[in-house]
Amino acid sequence: MGPSSTPGFSDDSIRQMLLDARRMALRWCRSVADAEDVAQEAVMRLIAVKETPVNIPAWLFVVTRRLCNRIRLRDLARRSAEDEYDPGVRRSDPAIELCLDVETILSRLGTRDRRLMLRVIAGEVSSAIAIEFGCRVRDVGQMVSRVRRKARLLRSR
Repeated sequence: MGPSSTPGFSDDSIRQMLLDARRMALRWCRSVADAEDVAQEAVMRLIAVKETPVNIPAWLFVVTRRLCNRIRLRDLARRSAEDEYDPGVRRSDPAIELCLDVETILSRLGTRDRRLMLRVIAGEVSSAIAIEFGCRVRDVGQMVSRVRRKARLLRSR
């Protein structure tokens, strides 16, 4: 065993594992530099494990793949964060989009259905809606269900 070799692994076997891990990482990483970093990390983890795995190539494959996925996910999160805080990109407010969507659907409903949905949106109780529409309280739920079904159909168009 030479001065730079690791217990349990010869220098040649470490070189071969690095080459194998790098070859695997090149398939999954977007850059050569990332692939080399992943290969080195995977081999370092292999050397550091307390018990040497029975099937070293399979172990190296799994660890290399996981490390590549971590890099990919980290890059996606970074890009997403950069896009989120990019002052040049103007984003619409989801609440405003929802209001516009609801207004569009309400405008397509009939007068009676529109009145009913506006009462429901305002939070009126069934008893007050029943009085206004001249029906029984137990019928209000059915009416609201029908109007919601119509609204869903209008929204999908």
